[in-house]
Amino acid sequence: MDGDKNSNNNFLPKKCEVSDLVMRDGVRLRTGYFPAKRKAVATILLVNGHREFLEKYKEFIENLQARGFNVFSYDHRGQGGSDRKLKNPRKSHNPDINAIIQDMHEIVVRLVLPKVAGTRLHLVAHSWGSQFAIRYLHDNPGIFDRAVLMAPFTNFNIGGKTFTYLTKTYAKIASFLGFSKFFAPGQARHKDMIDHEYAFERLTHDRERYDWSQKVLEAKPELFIGGVTFGWLSGVIKSIDTIKTPGYTESIETPVLTLLADDEQVVDNDTTIELVKKMPNAILKTVKGARHELYREVDSIRDGVLADITIFLSQGLGDENKSKVYQVKFDGMVIGATRFESGDPTRGVVAGALLEYDKPLKYDFFVDLINKGVFINVDHERTLKFINVNAIDRVTVHLDDGSQVIGINGVHFVSIDDKHFIVTLIGINFPFYAEEFPHHCKTYLDKLKADSENQLY
Repeated sequence: MDGDKNSNNNFLPKKCEVSDLVMRDGVRLRTGYFPAKRKAVATILLVNGHREFLEKYKEFIENLQARGFNVFSYDHRGQGGSDRKLKNPRKSHNPDINAIIQDMHEIVVRLVLPKVAGTRLHLVAHSWGSQFAIRYLHDNPGIFDRAVLMAPFTNFNIGGKTFTYLTKTYAKIASFLGFSKFFAPGQARHKDMIDHEYAFERLTHDRERYDWSQKVLEAKPELFIGGVTFGWLSGVIKSIDTIKTPGYTESIETPVLTLLADDEQVVDNDTTIELVKKMPNAILKTVKGARHELYREVDSIRDGVLADITIFLSQGLGDENKSKVYQVKFDGMVIGATRFESGDPTRGVVAGALLEYDKPLKYDFFVDLINKGVFINVDHERTLKFINVNAIDRVTVHLDDGSQVIGINGVHFVSIDDKHFIVTLIGINFPFYAEEFPHHCKTYLDKLKADSENQLY
């Protein structure tokens, strides 16, 4: 079902199905299915964070769809378009985190697996959702092939360890005394109480993306949830104590990529590092300059986040054949070949020496074509015999079956003499990149893994 056929879903991806799923205890959750825009290579369950909703992830989901992923997501009980716990719908009150973990499992079993049985299944979670993801991976091994945790909420970051300890103690006492459903001090009771400048400076550097989610809430005010209750604090504290239990994260064998925000002001990175380092198959990376909401940062940061996620989740899609030879053609005629020995999957780049090329293919050959206006992005200097040229339409790269390998920026030739030419393709899209050049993806992930082990996050 297209988004515009749903009620006021112009803030969701066009290719979507939105429906309600009633849980075992009668609570209704709003769920979304967003099928891949091309042949699907895998399926993702996207678990959002505190006070979030499907619409907030529109752009991120569309990016994943374009990369060949089916995406399922949902609003947690007590927030977004799902049922609220209390009569006052603005109170964030989820004292039973176990119920949320059970919701995840019901969604996987009842919604995800029946629809996409047989495909690779991955878990992607942000912030508060990452806490649930850790608990789910611990309790349900073997369900997900891989998992990505973005800016995980594994502990509070509220003014130092002493203040954090006092806050936790205060919350436990207040809940014990019967104030579980009361707003905790300083919490927003309605939208007008939110300091958006303060929130923006803690969450992202991209003002347009931040403001967009506020426009969603203006159009769909029913999605808004305010501050937390003492009961919410107590439930989260108990859940944090659970994941910090000795041996807990050590037992999670699922390959996990954890992306930390360098400029993190919302959650405690130190606790996350301590816990994730104990996972036997984990990679840790700090995203330089990023704030908490990695998925809606400025493009210069966000593009790298998307690349890391895609590379990690696409691992194993193709056979690791490093000896494959690709034909290089000019105006349909073969002028040489390459093995694309090197690559940068974060930019969709492969490069390799031009092999078996025709003898006339020399510096003067390129200069002549430059003078005829064939090449663009020209850089050459006759005295140094340097050449760097690109012909988007007339130079092509092909597989053995004749099909073309396409980079959105065309084929580049680089040479410093008449004897050695480097062929480069830039902007090869996923999932094709992962299927065709899995060895370059593996090399990149091996480096991330080594950096993790050497604590170079």
